[in-house]
Amino acid sequence: MTGRFFLLLLLLAVVLFHAGIGVEASLDYSIVGYSPEDLDSEEQLFNLFESWLHKHEKSYESVLEMHHRFTIFKDNLRYINSHIVQHKTSHWLGLNNLADLTHEEFKARYFGILPPGVKRLRRTENFMYANVHAPASLDWRAKGAVTPVKDQGNCGIGSVEGINAIKTGHLISLSEQQLVDCDDNDGVAMVGSWITHSVTSWKTVGLTQKLTIHTRAQMTPIVVSINSYQGIPMNNETVLLQAASNQSISVSIEASGRDFQLYAGGVFTGSCGRDLDHGVLAVGYAASSGLEYWIIKNSWGTGWGQKGYIFMERLGAKNLNGICGINMDPSYPIKTGPNPHSDAYALPSRLAGHQEASSWAFF
Repeated sequence: MTGRFFLLLLLLAVVLFHAGIGVEASLDYSIVGYSPEDLDSEEQLFNLFESWLHKHEKSYESVLEMHHRFTIFKDNLRYINSHIVQHKTSHWLGLNNLADLTHEEFKARYFGILPPGVKRLRRTENFMYANVHAPASLDWRAKGAVTPVKDQGNCGIGSVEGINAIKTGHLISLSEQQLVDCDDNDGVAMVGSWITHSVTSWKTVGLTQKLTIHTRAQMTPIVVSINSYQGIPMNNETVLLQAASNQSISVSIEASGRDFQLYAGGVFTGSCGRDLDHGVLAVGYAASSGLEYWIIKNSWGTGWGQKGYIFMERLGAKNLNGICGINMDPSYPIKTGPNPHSDAYALPSRLAGHQEASSWAFF
């Protein structure tokens, strides 16, 4: 009797063990958008592709284009699957909204080249948050100071939206087009965090509200203005934490790697280098299972990453540049005064012949 009871317990343990493995595997694959069975045949792969098209509301102009995208989709799926099998990391790749792009197409669409002569912000010794004690964790989303994720390529002004919300109590989604209009380099300042190259125009003109519809032939109301922009001391995670505990921070990273393209969740630990090519927004920081990370808002839509966000490992003293160079070029806007009154307007600079902003801003 005892022997039979022991045998039954052993059998039950084996069943539960294998059931546990099955559940774990199912969870692992469900979060990346497919299951191992989807790889068994071309028909199942195409069914998966059709489901992905529906989920991300994608369509193509022709059957040939669809076939081309399906081929790319399968190649990205193979890459994702090999990452799951070969790498045990705290993050995972998946079939996000960029899974029908080759890596080269991804880089061409979402990244630009900074031309010679464009200067970054000077770093100041008078860092305004030098004496701040940063709390253990902070998330500006929970405090109502972060607008919804947008799909705007390499263009973003979230740090201005954030500081305006903190200072005024009003969260306003702003127009990226107005920033491009104010820029003297046909939008080149939108590459990475070199967005700050437009700060002279920002200080004078301000930014229009996101919902304002404007054309090249009409003036647009100004709803938000800032006073200045400050570069944070480079390669120092401590001062970046101090700044991020007081407002959202514009940071530059290297984001053009294939793992970044297909990121789907978890705390990103690489691979990436330090060739800064993309601007994102640090909206907080936290820790999970002993792993400290930044909460980063991207601008590639909610179908990418964790509903448009990525968690990136904080490296501390292990690497002064930070993961993907995040500590190398951070900056933030300074706002001390009120926003313009309701009859303040600005004319898009491309209509104004790239005149000085002060000549066509009305406050």
